[in-house]
Amino acid sequence: MTGMVATLVSGERPRDNFLADKGNWTVTQGNQSCIMVTMAGQFLLKPDKANTNTTVTVDIPMTASVADQSSCDVASSNGTQQTLVLEWSDADPDREENTLDRSFTFLFNVNTTTGHYGVSKMSGSYEWRSRNESETKDNKTVIVIVKDIIQFTTFTMSPWKYSVETNKSYLCSDLGSMSMEAELHKSNEPKNDPR
Repeated sequence: MTGMVATLVSGERPRDNFLADKGNWTVTQGNQSCIMVTMAGQFLLKPDKANTNTTVTVDIPMTASVADQSSCDVASSNGTQQTLVLEWSDADPDREENTLDRSFTFLFNVNTTTGHYGVSKMSGSYEWRSRNESETKDNKTVIVIVKDIIQFTTFTMSPWKYSVETNKSYLCSDLGSMSMEAELHKSNEPKNDPR
């Protein structure tokens, strides 16, 4: 595990050095839409703790899709949580027959007492690169493809970000940036993401 910083920058109108295109995503269950998002999203990863000059800039593509894990009513939340999970894949530059999977998750909460709604957590997973490694299985050494995966999160935020009254929308031209905790994992280690 390696510590690093992931920065999310998103907004309605891109800044001059912000080249991400705006996408539109909707979470629907049955015939009810609960989350509609239009945004340009970008994050900056510094995956090499030893060399902080190594950075990876990632635009959330307009072609990202709403994942099946997205929900208008997160299980066991009693109707107080909704989630939007955006997912996409990019070609692996080192292995053209493989892809690298990426995702970004927004967890929304509602406070039924105050009538406010906001983002309570953001997290993501970014397969950064792949390489061959040897592993021993059943007394045999085999070569496997191992991916470096960057897991990042805000953890639960208090106060919530982008809070608005229920049944209202949130609109701004620049949401700014925020730092997130991140860890570097290998695809062949037990699943583990920062929480």
